Amino acid sequence: MLSVDPETPKLSDSKYAIRRKELLSLVKQLRAIGAQTDLDLPRIAVIGNQSAGKSSVVEAISGITVPRDAGTCTRCPMECRMSSSDGPWSCHISIRWEYDENGNQLKDVSEVPFGDMITDKGAVELALRCAQAGIIQNAEKEVVNLVEELVVSHIKGNTIILVALPMTDDIENQKALRLARQEDPDGRRTIGVLTKPDMLGSGSTKARELWVDVIEGRRHHLAHGYYCTRQPDDAERAEGITSIQARASEATFFRTTTPWSNLLQSHRFGTTNLVNALSAHLVQMINDMLPNFRSEAVTLLEGCNNSLSAMPKAIDTDPASYMMGLIADFCKTVDRYVAGGAETSDLIQEHRVAYANFNRAIRSTAPNFKPYLSASTNVYGVGDSAFPGDDEGEDSKDEPVGLGKPFYLKDMRTYIEKSITRELPDNIPFQSKVALIVAFQETWQVAARICAEEVRHSMRKFLLAYIKKTFSRYVNLQNHLCILVPDLVTRHYERCIERIAEQLEIERTPYTQNTHYLESSKEKWLAKYKDMRAKRRDSKATPITEPSQEPTQKSSEPFWNKSPQQQKSGAFGATTSTAQGGLPFSFPKSFAATSEPGGKTEPSKAPTNPSAQGGFAFSTGFAPREPPAADNINDVLAGLARLGFTGVTQEDLAKLLPSDEYESELRIMAEVRGYFQVSYKRVIDNIPGVLDLLLVKAVSKDLQSFLITQLEIGSASATERLAMYVAEDPRVVANRDELIARKKRLESVEQELRNFGL
Repeated sequence: MLSVDPETPKLSDSKYAIRRKELLSLVKQLRAIGAQTDLDLPRIAVIGNQSAGKSSVVEAISGITVPRDAGTCTRCPMECRMSSSDGPWSCHISIRWEYDENGNQLKDVSEVPFGDMITDKGAVELALRCAQAGIIQNAEKEVVNLVEELVVSHIKGNTIILVALPMTDDIENQKALRLARQEDPDGRRTIGVLTKPDMLGSGSTKARELWVDVIEGRRHHLAHGYYCTRQPDDAERAEGITSIQARASEATFFRTTTPWSNLLQSHRFGTTNLVNALSAHLVQMINDMLPNFRSEAVTLLEGCNNSLSAMPKAIDTDPASYMMGLIADFCKTVDRYVAGGAETSDLIQEHRVAYANFNRAIRSTAPNFKPYLSASTNVYGVGDSAFPGDDEGEDSKDEPVGLGKPFYLKDMRTYIEKSITRELPDNIPFQSKVALIVAFQETWQVAARICAEEVRHSMRKFLLAYIKKTFSRYVNLQNHLCILVPDLVTRHYERCIERIAEQLEIERTPYTQNTHYLESSKEKWLAKYKDMRAKRRDSKATPITEPSQEPTQKSSEPFWNKSPQQQKSGAFGATTSTAQGGLPFSFPKSFAATSEPGGKTEPSKAPTNPSAQGGFAFSTGFAPREPPAADNINDVLAGLARLGFTGVTQEDLAKLLPSDEYESELRIMAEVRGYFQVSYKRVIDNIPGVLDLLLVKAVSKDLQSFLITQLEIGSASATERLAMYVAEDPRVVANRDELIARKKRLESVEQELRNFGL
């Protein structure tokens, strides 16, 4: 803090001085309660390139001598706070630390006094050099970048930017002006001060004209324009020129030197005019900010009153015992919310939402099989995203909707053909089915991680909220726990993710002992696919002719030539229902079976009347035909009995229908789709179960022992540390004896603001 030399042009003599004194008084009181980082106080920042004349301008305004070593001032910004005083001139120097040794901005800015109070102006420069040498260690590029960041940070907000521009250099080369324009694009807070006009040689006519254009506002316009000063050179400073002499010499220079003496902008020349302009702009900025100061002062006063009313009673027990009580109460609260209940269900409800989202995400991966040759054979115009029986109906919980790309019969056939290697005919490699199953599981890991993240976030948010609520009186402890507890959540989360990955890896190898459900689901989907294949809206509709683009079916083998497994499984001829009582097949001439003595049956090549010869044949199409007469049916059943096929009923004859050419494809679709149901059901239960057990409940279970261990409660060295943790807010502790006094001062500040006319 400086007391201004009476010989220098004094900002305190300008029209804003009284208000500025009151504002400084307010700032001091706000600083006493730690509010200096919250108030954006109006100020003037002098910036400029190296050797631009910044130091000379600062000296002219402040009346002190500052270090001028090359690069020192550039790399070590200096803040000069001036105030008027009726006492003798004095000064003290402080170092403000805003960045650490690695150039990272500190969370809290601190000011450390450097040296004793200075009463001799001649000792200021040396003291400043010493302070800067504590700061400037080298000239690494990182330091230069750091200083540039400092400059930018100090010209933000309520700052009048005073840019020093040496007239010996092209204005286009002035980086400081570019930085000012970057932070003040409209130039409403920027004032240019042109320096070193006496160093323009007589041959610099063009340069003089360019600078005249700048001063008169024709180039590089600024809202508040430019001022030009002439400060003592090295020789004059060496001779000990005084401030009064310097100002007189400056006035003579501008009055007698062209082109400056011929310009109409005479009020823009000289340090005195610059100071007056700065004074006017600073006063205006202060006046504009006063209402904000008032509201901030009121807020701070309310905070002071709240602190007084919330002051806790002194702890009358051992710190360790007191801490144990706090931790136990906190953990009991967490246990209640993890267990859930009528009044503590918020946490569980949030997790239910996460699990429901996970359910929907897994459901959406259902294989989107379509029992059509391709999209063009979808005669009912059903869209690619769904078909009848796969929509959100009353059985939607059992029939998840597949949102993937539609997979048609031709796609399945191509896939099978590419999968077959050395298998026997009609054998489909198991691994090809596995690949289809794994395909719909590709996004399960992502969905599970998203679900886990939601539960983790919910748990973390809940714990932090109750830490702040439970330990609101103990800021140090609160801050420490807000660091410790998320670590516990993360630890269990990572363990949970590993277990989830194991669960999903298990699902990639198809397996189930729930064979009844798998078979039921497979048959259900096979019936649906065949139903759609037969072009029926539901299972009771009459089949219609397949579209013409359907390839002609291959001829089917007779029933008796099928293996027992094929006969039992119905792998041939179970494509239609007999619910209507009729048999939708006919007896064409293309194929018939006849009976010979001895019980042998051989196919006949071309009987002209199959029924007359006691034989029967298979249809190769799906077109509905008139059902055969009852006598013919009885003849067929009798013929089968003679061949040794006893117990065959009329309903069993439906199995004699020819196999669908795409029977294998349909069955793979049904098997994979059925297994999806099995795997999907497991996953939507198992993953939430893992999260609930290994994350939610595990955190609650380990919380108390974890905190006791981390806080080292019971250790020999814990007493002092625990006493600090269970004490009040450190600021409250430090200000306990001063709160009432601060309240009075804040009330005084509010009164002072009223005196400003607010």
